Amino acid sequence: MVDGTKMAGNASLSPNRTYQHVGEEVERMLREAEAADAAEEARVGEEVPEELVDRNKRLERLKRAKEELERRAAEERDARGEGRSGKKGRGRKPPDPPAGSWGQGEPDGPREPDHEGPSGVCAG
Repeated sequence: MVDGTKMAGNASLSPNRTYQHVGEEVERMLREAEAADAAEEARVGEEVPEELVDRNKRLERLKRAKEELERRAAEERDARGEGRSGKKGRGRKPPDPPAGSWGQGEPDGPREPDHEGPSGVCAG
């Protein structure tokens, strides 16, 4: 009641559970856990492979698996024509620029900047 408003509810004034009830529930949970552990230990033929017992060997195996997955994904991207980002190019492929266009260099070499401005007066 922050502002003093009274509301009806299904709350009990006495505790919902006794100490004995909680203790019985904990005992039941522990029995279930022990039964599950015993069932897991009873399984035959489900031992962990030798290469997964040692932490370093496990890490090495995971690295090899990751590299293999990345290699396969790269091959699939290349087959679909996607770039390194994994996305297809959007829209049309831009046309190849004509030979000798600005920025590509010219057969004679780069252009020298003009010294005259638009009015014919030297800008420099």
